[in-house]
Amino acid sequence: MAENSTPPDPFPDPDAPDVTIHVNATLPGSTGGPIESMKRAMMVALRDALTGTALSLNSSEIKVSMEYPMTKVKNPGIWVQFSYTDINRAGIDHEVYHKIDGVWTAVQEWIYFGRMSLTVVAYTNVERDRLSDSFINNIAFARTPDLVLTNPNEDTKQFRSLIAAINANPYVSLTVNTDSLTPSVQGTSVGTPWDDNQFVYEDNYSFDVVGQFNFAFRHDGSYELARIDIDATPDMDEAEEGWTPWI
Repeated sequence: MAENSTPPDPFPDPDAPDVTIHVNATLPGSTGGPIESMKRAMMVALRDALTGTALSLNSSEIKVSMEYPMTKVKNPGIWVQFSYTDINRAGIDHEVYHKIDGVWTAVQEWIYFGRMSLTVVAYTNVERDRLSDSFINNIAFARTPDLVLTNPNEDTKQFRSLIAAINANPYVSLTVNTDSLTPSVQGTSVGTPWDDNQFVYEDNYSFDVVGQFNFAFRHDGSYELARIDIDATPDMDEAEEGWTPWI
């Protein structure tokens, strides 16, 4: 058998099967936190699903972000929030091995359940309603992408982009529960960071998600000390100049 062809055995049973998993890449510009990765994945998926649709009266592009704008914007928008409802390690003392760049690497994996909350904001009632309707349709009728196209001329792409964008994201392992959507009460408010008299129309929706995140324990430059050998009688004649013997 070729050298390094099998991973270190994490199980007491030497005949236990090898276990491998998909390790998500670290989100560029991030410290690798799963919350930020999930929010940004949902932002990208919603932009892909909503942009280019006839939502706004002025045909403006939809803004999807984690932050409420502090400067004046013309576009309606969606603000994304996320909260965990449960986080568990994938198994008791769970740790598996995965080959990364040709090296067997220890990987820990966690499974989470959470709720994604979206706030729809617009400057007119009709824009708010159109954006909410489009979001509801993209969740309610979301469909997985076709794996095999038998007839490209008859490929139905309607409502496939949301799930396709999430599945194609290399930084998250995330599944949206598209069978249930929790709405809140529509509301209005007066005042924005740039105009105290600006009238704002809001709507809120939330839905459940389930996913996993993991961490690969790569070599970090540290070494485990195997033993300590003490020389109680250092030879001063062999010591280099400036060297002080110690025990």
